[in-house]
Amino acid sequence: MYILRNICIVLLLALMAASMAQKISAQTLKHRLGTAAGELKIVQLDKGQLGNQFAITINDKIVLKTNGEDGTSQFSETPVPEILKYVQKEIAPFDEVVVFQQHMWGNACNGGPIWFLGLRKNGSFQVSKHIEFCGGKDPIVKVGVDKITIVIPGGPPNRGSGYIPGETWVYQNGDVRQVKARAKQRK
Repeated sequence: MYILRNICIVLLLALMAASMAQKISAQTLKHRLGTAAGELKIVQLDKGQLGNQFAITINDKIVLKTNGEDGTSQFSETPVPEILKYVQKEIAPFDEVVVFQQHMWGNACNGGPIWFLGLRKNGSFQVSKHIEFCGGKDPIVKVGVDKITIVIPGGPPNRGSGYIPGETWVYQNGDVRQVKARAKQRK
């Protein structure tokens, strides 16, 4: 009886280990970055070749999760996160800032929403509101003394005619705001 019980325990442990291995292998590490707050990872959670579900973590704590299969989740239409810029200097009140851009599969937009992740050395973080963006020329990231500026160049749309005006956004003190274009002075 004792031997049979031990065999059952060993088999149960083997099944549990195999199950855990499947869960781990279902996640694919897309990016790893050592930051002031700890290890940042972008992990694909689903098994699809391109992926539709992602998590961004700091020290394995979820910062943001996307799910392109759930239309009610954040960034469901643009589930793929990409690091646009890693700012390794203080942008108060943070020790470092990571600038992200969300993407989608296909060619409807060549970009997506832009957002900021403020990081502190104590491991805390803050996710900013996002800047709506869908295509056109690539955004330009400028790092200043106490702020990060995102310039979205103007230009013709991907399809059709007309002109899309450029925009300028500033991330400062943990907030994102659009900078209004100055009106042209009349002579």
